[in-house]
Amino acid sequence: MGLKAGMRVLDVGCGVGGPAREIARFADVTIVGLNNNEFQVNRARRYTAKAGLSDQVTFVKGDFMKLSEQFGENYFDAVYAIEATVHAPSFEGVYGEIMKVLKPGGIVRYPPFAEIFFLCLLLIRSFQFGCYEWVMTPQWDATDPMHKQIAHEIEISSGIPEMRILSRSRDAFDNVGFQVLHEEDLAERPDPIPWYYPLEGDIFKAQTLYDLFMCWRISWSGRLISHSAIWLMEKVGIMPKGTVEVTEQLKHALKGIVDGGKTKVWIVYYHVVNSC
Repeated sequence: MGLKAGMRVLDVGCGVGGPAREIARFADVTIVGLNNNEFQVNRARRYTAKAGLSDQVTFVKGDFMKLSEQFGENYFDAVYAIEATVHAPSFEGVYGEIMKVLKPGGIVRYPPFAEIFFLCLLLIRSFQFGCYEWVMTPQWDATDPMHKQIAHEIEISSGIPEMRILSRSRDAFDNVGFQVLHEEDLAERPDPIPWYYPLEGDIFKAQTLYDLFMCWRISWSGRLISHSAIWLMEKVGIMPKGTVEVTEQLKHALKGIVDGGKTKVWIVYYHVVNSC
């Protein structure tokens, strides 16, 4: 993306600002993080102040379907989004708003399951628009009950209005005026251990001690212990009411994500680089 010191960059759907802080340090740019959740915005500000980056990374509450209303057109030198635009009512809508707030020749990038170091390396290259997106692969069959169930489990547990097929994302880039320079499914890069191994609960695939804990936590015994602990904490008021219900929804998400990865009907690492 050719980021240079002093460039103004937008993080669409910034969460609590982890990637924004890393990119700001790595590329020495100024970043504005946008989030529609006030709680996360406030937490992002606290974390950023603690990191000593408040002058370089700021956060605002807003709607990524109304970027041009909030910032004006031709405002940012670059834009990226991480696990965010899949939540948009339409790809054209959010991609179009990103196009509006970019300066001519500006830069955009989107990533899922954020691999921050990899993201930072890509951001300093001469790319004009980049994107990671959550999409269903061409192998996905809307008439297949299992495929439909996988998509539904991801949608309902992740708050996604609709899991869309890859071609709709690709068409949306074209429709709003972006030129696709590069695209690939990063999950298809050769690796003896699949990307979803931490979510399977298979401790034999663990590669480090931390991995061992993470894999065990998702195993049947780890889930039983964590569910019981959360149920008890909700009962005594340590955790808010509804925490158990949310935990159950996340279990469905795990199943959908792993099944989607195994059947290759879902892409979590669809990476696209575009120019505008």
